[in-house]
Amino acid sequence: MEEVETGTLKRSLSTRDLIIYGVIFMIPVAPVAFYGSFLKPANGMVALAYLVGMIAMLFTGFSYATMSHRYPYSGSVYTYVQQGTTPALGFLGGWGICLDYLLIPTITYLISASFGHELLPAVPVWAWITFIAVFNTIINLLGGRLCISVELVAIRPSSTGLSSLYFLNTPFDSPWSGPSDEHRLL
Repeated sequence: MEEVETGTLKRSLSTRDLIIYGVIFMIPVAPVAFYGSFLKPANGMVALAYLVGMIAMLFTGFSYATMSHRYPYSGSVYTYVQQGTTPALGFLGGWGICLDYLLIPTITYLISASFGHELLPAVPVWAWITFIAVFNTIINLLGGRLCISVELVAIRPSSTGLSSLYFLNTPFDSPWSGPSDEHRLL
């Protein structure tokens, strides 16, 4: 059995595990759910909006990597903003990220519950929310290794679904030809 120092956390997740956690946290199938409703208001440029968002997130990721080397303390946004600017802005950044950690799961539970209710109308939305919250809580309380195992199971259908949508909607004659309804399966 591995010795763990008192007052420290046991590092049990690999880089691969953390990448999988990050991918699952970002919900890779989220754009699929909203693409149709965004298409007309965005004048067909939904993919461009996601591309711009991805570039912004890359800068954020690189900034986090740089700041984590410069300030190797826990606290994430709070620590980085506090050390990089002022303690007052760090305080605001910390509370902002706290709201983020509260609101993202809440919104995800609501959206998942509405999809679940559409799938099984006999189950009320509040029951879906309760089930999802209890399930997530239990998995997280049982530890990081189990959480990663569940996420590995969850990422496979998402990856398969996204890959299927991509390949079934790609023109068969050439990847560089424009969109053509006669060459699409879906």
